[in-house]
Amino acid sequence: MPFDLKSLCLLHALLDDRCISFNINRPRDSISPFPRHIVAILSASAGEIVVPGVACTSEKLLLGTLKKVGNWRRVKEHSFDLNRKLFSLLWRFSGRGTVARDQLSEPSILDPREARTVRAALKKYRSFLEGNLRQGKIFLIPDRELTFNSPNRFRQDYARPVLVFRIRDKQVVIIPFSTRLERINKGTDILFDSAHQGERLAPEGRPAVENYPYNFFSRKTALIVNASQSVTKEHFFASALLHVGTVRIDLLEFVKKRMKNRAL
Repeated sequence: MPFDLKSLCLLHALLDDRCISFNINRPRDSISPFPRHIVAILSASAGEIVVPGVACTSEKLLLGTLKKVGNWRRVKEHSFDLNRKLFSLLWRFSGRGTVARDQLSEPSILDPREARTVRAALKKYRSFLEGNLRQGKIFLIPDRELTFNSPNRFRQDYARPVLVFRIRDKQVVIIPFSTRLERINKGTDILFDSAHQGERLAPEGRPAVENYPYNFFSRKTALIVNASQSVTKEHFFASALLHVGTVRIDLLEFVKKRMKNRAL
């Protein structure tokens, strides 16, 4: 999202509910046959950002799923209410390549009061993201924003954790995590395993293992060093959803060594 919030075009519209995942593996029976109310945020730098709304009084199944999967306090903290519907910025997604503007039906400009409500939420959220953008932080980001060095890869609907590895000028280098352990590159990638009893981060390890029990991993997970990618800060701020933790400084130093072995 750009710094100049006043230049944003804010629309209320309807969108086919099948286009909206809420950044989770959404149950099929929570998908409505009716279009969903959304707020579209249009800007020159970030493109189209779609924020879906939920009618909390009538969508009990979807609401229950969202509360189970995410931190509901955080969802509410970064949200706004319009016309008795909750719109959380943690559910937002980019319309680039997924939602064409002509798919939005019944678009209308938000009235001044509604626009102030949305801009206030965006300003607070932007400050939250900027305040947490540090090397070593782990953020959730929609999988569709990641290439894994394969631009044509199949994107998932859910969000996944990424490590902020480097911040330089207007660029951010991020490295994704994955639970698809059979696909890791043992010469570069790092396995996160809280049950590991041996030496951690051994240079000769194939793969090297980090045995610190980070509480945001519930099972074995790999940091896919070979899939690192650089994005602009504006792209990062438009995509990143939530910061969920921090890794050790020595892990970052170890990643630097592994980056030298990266197959380009």
